[in-house]
Amino acid sequence: IMGMGLREIMEFFKTTYGLVGGTDELIKERRGLMYELLLKNLTLMPGASELIKYLFLHHIPMAIATSGHSKEKTKEIIKYLGLEKSFTIFVSGDDFEKAKPAPDMYLVAAKMLHIDPKDCLVFEDAPNGVVAGKAAGTQVYAVNKDVLLQEKLRSAGADKVFSCLKDVHLDL
Repeated sequence: IMGMGLREIMEFFKTTYGLVGGTDELIKERRGLMYELLLKNLTLMPGASELIKYLFLHHIPMAIATSGHSKEKTKEIIKYLGLEKSFTIFVSGDDFEKAKPAPDMYLVAAKMLHIDPKDCLVFEDAPNGVVAGKAAGTQVYAVNKDVLLQEKLRSAGADKVFSCLKDVHLDL
């Protein structure tokens, strides 16, 4: 289910495991539980702060395109992490009929940034996200410390695969 939209995840659990309830109610319940736990233990991936600061200082526009959170919750998380000045564009899978691996989220984010998708760099941690980024015509760097998942990210078409954001070096 990694990289799937919440609607698809809930439908998967309903058909596969017999989860009972309305999809919207199950999404709301899952998000409530997740945020209760998440905000108690939220930290950035190693190297994220330095990479974001580097991009921000070089005036590189940044967007967040996520299938896992609403725009409002994404903004709340970004504010909690003290990164609200770095990101101005937020795109949520909630706003699309088709979540990743459909390219729609990345195409809209690029349009909102006024950047051609071919000039965008996407950071992803899930194969569905890699497929979506490549389908949108972007360059995709995949980051995941799980060695088995790294191979799936390569197979999905990632341009480069890293185990940690600290390993990413950009020459601007």
